[in-house]
Amino acid sequence: MVKWSKYSIVFYIKGDVLKLKTIKQKYAVFAPLLVLFSDLIAYYGTKLINRDMVHHMLPISLDYKIPFIEPFIIVYVLAFIQWAAAYIIISFEDKEKAYRYAVAATIANIVCAVVFILFPTDITSLRPAASGVGLTGKLTKLIFSADTPAQNLFPSMHCLESWLCIRVVFDSRKIPTVLKWVNLLFSISVFMSVVFLKQHYLVDIPAGIFTAEISYFIARKLKLGEKLSKL
Repeated sequence: MVKWSKYSIVFYIKGDVLKLKTIKQKYAVFAPLLVLFSDLIAYYGTKLINRDMVHHMLPISLDYKIPFIEPFIIVYVLAFIQWAAAYIIISFEDKEKAYRYAVAATIANIVCAVVFILFPTDITSLRPAASGVGLTGKLTKLIFSADTPAQNLFPSMHCLESWLCIRVVFDSRKIPTVLKWVNLLFSISVFMSVVFLKQHYLVDIPAGIFTAEISYFIARKLKLGEKLSKL
């Protein structure tokens, strides 16, 4: 059950309570916006640079055997909500953690941007046309039209963001355990969605996870989140 009040949001799940106090500090807004800004620059900004470059394809034999399943578009789209929710929750909970994850995501996006420019990738020729039939078909057609040509694949930004969400949620002291595992399972379904929708090659998934882990390690080791929070 979820109750809303003027000052807090309270989740009641099997006796566990997650209470997020409403706060007015700027970091609660700035940290998620930093992630969003770096996401947009890394994905769309680099397309202005690499659009005329030679793009590479990275399929393995299994990529050709994976079926195209349109209903996974629901998971693919809900991932955007997952990312926003994770960063907002951690921003309400802990200032230093909020900046740590925001910095880690920003580092990961910078790495992605560099790779997208130095090694552009494309999967457009392997991606079937959306059927445009029913809710999932129309939604898939809409996403595909906004993401054509299908480039900037390696590493997968979709997967690295959902992997960082796993990190964020399991690092929280207030999120109920059941929600942490639900988030984990959802993130796994996000990894599945990118290949079932032919938005990514299989190799893009571990590349995204590896990029997220390295970026998180750098942010934590150098205490970049803590330093940024003190500015």
